[in-house]
Amino acid sequence: MKQASFMGDVDLLVVGAGPAGLGAAITARRLGVNVLVVDDQDRPGGQLFKQIHKFFGSKEHMAGRRGFSIGLDLLAEAESLGVTIRLNTKVLGVLENRVIWMMERDGKTVLLQPKRILLATGGMEKAISFPGWTLPGVITAGAAQTMCNIERVLPGRKILMVGTGNVGLIVGYQLLQAGAEVVALVEGADRISGYSVHAGKLRRAGVPVFTGYTVKQAAGTVGVEAAEIIALDNDWNQVAGTEITFDVDTVCLAVGLSPNTLLARMHGCSVVYKPDLGGFLPDHDENMESSIHGVYVAGDLAGIEEASTALDEGRLAGTSVAVSLKMIGNSEAESMKRSIRGRLDNLRKSSSRREEPGFNGVYSLQRMKQVPGYPAEERIKKGAVVVIECAQEIPCDPCVSSCPFGAITLGPDITRLPVLAEDECKGCGMCIAGCPGQAIFMIDYNLAEGKASVAFPYEFLPLPRVGDRVTGTDKSGKAVAEVEILKVDNRKSNDRTPVITVSVDREFIHQVRSIRMEEG
Repeated sequence: MKQASFMGDVDLLVVGAGPAGLGAAITARRLGVNVLVVDDQDRPGGQLFKQIHKFFGSKEHMAGRRGFSIGLDLLAEAESLGVTIRLNTKVLGVLENRVIWMMERDGKTVLLQPKRILLATGGMEKAISFPGWTLPGVITAGAAQTMCNIERVLPGRKILMVGTGNVGLIVGYQLLQAGAEVVALVEGADRISGYSVHAGKLRRAGVPVFTGYTVKQAAGTVGVEAAEIIALDNDWNQVAGTEITFDVDTVCLAVGLSPNTLLARMHGCSVVYKPDLGGFLPDHDENMESSIHGVYVAGDLAGIEEASTALDEGRLAGTSVAVSLKMIGNSEAESMKRSIRGRLDNLRKSSSRREEPGFNGVYSLQRMKQVPGYPAEERIKKGAVVVIECAQEIPCDPCVSSCPFGAITLGPDITRLPVLAEDECKGCGMCIAGCPGQAIFMIDYNLAEGKASVAFPYEFLPLPRVGDRVTGTDKSGKAVAEVEILKVDNRKSNDRTPVITVSVDREFIHQVRSIRMEEG
């Protein structure tokens, strides 16, 4: 190891170049703070460049755009502002007087004494143990996502997903997109724990969901060849005789994250235990400052939540740092903080609005007709109209901005269900591809004698061709009827979410929501 050298003056050192770190760096730099961002990876952006799905949230969180695209924009903004970013740089420890000891790519060690520090070190994946869990082929969701979306390597052909939080649902869907077969989703709780719209994507693709089940064992010689699941009783005990065996080559674990507190503990930050936020995390105040003066935390280190929350926590921390360095006055800062805290409050409201136990990710037509975004039967029979099958209050509003006629609105906050003004809807369908949850469809009752059309998002390859006759499926992936492909709309503005329109017998207009994926 080479002899350490001192770096120049830095107002703020940000450890971690994910959404929280970049959000803090951009905000602080805009307010005049000299910022250095370090990350131990070979590319900045944290988890953003693994995220190929469209984000929820609001305009401030760049909702409706894909994670990697958001990452590119954040990086471009940081660089344009003069934020210094050093990659392949590991923070080795904290010395006396808050001197940071780092090692760069070439083995050179560097000492730095920043005026302020923001720790945005993210989270660490959890795992569960069971007989066979050390076999090659048992991997975490993060590893699967890295292999697929970064390295372009399929981790397996037949995969059992364990865990139905948003990470498990998102990664399961992306594995399908990559060409794997997801044989089932397994969840120990009695309900899906992630967003229902994420679950709906997998259900429409025909992936079964087993709630109240866990992995009993994985079996194989040189790797996973089979996995056995088993039901749990109300006390989380395994129920003999309920075993189900799947022929798989991969078991993918998406069983949660815990804050990566290693550097925070080195700094001497006090930690508190909050199980709903992932376990032990650094105690911090409303300005994201830890128990150690001048050391701030944000993102998954401050509690496991969504990327949009991490971004705003970083912005809040960056503003707080600027105030502490007297780069901005208190009155102006408080106005900025109120705005950020208001967005954070809205994002977090959805956590108390979960679905009832037993919900399996598939809504009945009767229930959907009670949702504000579902048009009345009379309006359906007049002509083309969208139907919004989003029945869970989550923080999301791209449907509002995607409608050029103002036909879709929300209630008093971003977690309210979208409301459709039926008479204002022109049936243009522009909201279909814009919905991150893929929960908007368009139906036209009057296509032809006895025929109707249904339009829906479809993100799998190969795309069907106009004139193809394929199997139409319902919300749970079950075959409904043969349909004919009328249109494949893959325009650039859809951002890689093609919209497929099919012709279907009128009696199936409320059932067909996708098509059977083709082999190959």
